[in-house]
Amino acid sequence: MGTKEPTIPSIKHYNPDIVDLYNKTWVWISKKWKTGLSEKFSPVSYLDSDDTVFDYFYSVLPTFFLIYSGDKYDPTCVLDFFYERQEESGAIRSYYDKNTGKKITPKKENPESISMPLFARAEFAIYNKTGNKKRLKEVVYKIKKYYEWLFSVARDPASGLLKCPLSCSLLGNVERKGAVYLVDYNSLVAADLLSLYEAGDVLNDATIKMFAKPLSDTLFSRIRDRMWDEKSEFLCDLNSSYDKLKNPHLGEVFYLLSNEINYVTDGIIKKLKDADEFNTYTVFPTVPKSSSQFKENTDGFKGGCSSILTYFAIKGLEKKKEFLFASECTLRHIFTILESIATPLPGETMGDVFEVYKNEEDGPVPFFDKKGLVYYPHRSYIHSLGLISIALVIENVLGLDISLPQKTVAWTMDDYSEMGVENFPLKRNSISIQCVRNIRGWEIRLESEKLYYFKMTILRENKTHSLPIPSGRCSLLPEKF
Repeated sequence: MGTKEPTIPSIKHYNPDIVDLYNKTWVWISKKWKTGLSEKFSPVSYLDSDDTVFDYFYSVLPTFFLIYSGDKYDPTCVLDFFYERQEESGAIRSYYDKNTGKKITPKKENPESISMPLFARAEFAIYNKTGNKKRLKEVVYKIKKYYEWLFSVARDPASGLLKCPLSCSLLGNVERKGAVYLVDYNSLVAADLLSLYEAGDVLNDATIKMFAKPLSDTLFSRIRDRMWDEKSEFLCDLNSSYDKLKNPHLGEVFYLLSNEINYVTDGIIKKLKDADEFNTYTVFPTVPKSSSQFKENTDGFKGGCSSILTYFAIKGLEKKKEFLFASECTLRHIFTILESIATPLPGETMGDVFEVYKNEEDGPVPFFDKKGLVYYPHRSYIHSLGLISIALVIENVLGLDISLPQKTVAWTMDDYSEMGVENFPLKRNSISIQCVRNIRGWEIRLESEKLYYFKMTILRENKTHSLPIPSGRCSLLPEKF
């Protein structure tokens, strides 16, 4: 018998445009997927882009939606590419040549070639869908070694914070003059260390847990104590003298990836919901409306909403149990993407997808070069699109969280709606789950080849139902729960 061809899960949703965007994204991925390259110089397979180098942060981003492809698109190859280049010191650099696999000579402002880190978060996402504990055990010490190196070259003993060159910033052309200790960088490092701790907890590895948790906790506390401005209720970058720079931006949302619930997280969420700050038409602008840098629908990130930053903002909201708002914001960003695909730019015949969209109307935000000419960077950029159209659609529009190692299916819905997923791949198993309406009312249809545990939360009813899913097919009537 031949090997069964891996299949992509299909989704059901009452809005066919969302289903169409989801399906189109997988088609675009298939066209940009590279395979069969030399292991010595390049990953065996990876999602290609127009970049001339392998950029660590942007190369790892697709992990968070490729995990939904089963075995069809392997997200581990690109991670292994970077691990294979780990130096004796523990260093893994930001950029490697696509042709030779060798590290790119670092620029003067970033001599250690450090980057926004995602190693542990990506590996934990892979583990959650594959249950591959052997891989997790192999990579945690590589990640530990990386962080030992990072703290040795970037940590400031006096403040406990990490210094970061502005070239690491995800905020594009937003001005951050004088910033040395960046809110977004320190918060993401702390959050990734938290994921490393969780991996150590799964492995029952005391060494990893005792390494990662104190570093994560200390970094989050330093951010809270040193970077929070009580008057403006924003987290602020610091200059070399540890002065707060009153230059608010969306980078503070990475703090929401912590386990903390306090006045800082409350303040960030309040600003995300505030129509005079971050709660614009598209969600979420890179700088708030109260900022002197804010532009309406123009000048790149100053007047735009980045799909990548919006993704992390929504993940932070989800972690803080703001499911309804996270789902609403996901839909608003998706509708902007759909409108962009349907509406060609002046002089063009077809629409496209972009990394950055206007904040108060549909369409991509224009950037300006030094001569004042308009351009649109990162067009057809699937690395950012897939975060929204696949990962957030499954996790925050459908509301599904399916874990292979825990054998759990958690489904969170605002109210009963016609939607679901078919043939969701989980190793040697697949799950189908749909909410449909028929003459008897609402019905939950489930199909699984193995026993799983099902938890359904209906937010409007403030009810959670838990029960085992037997192998085979079954049907549940909500009123019978």
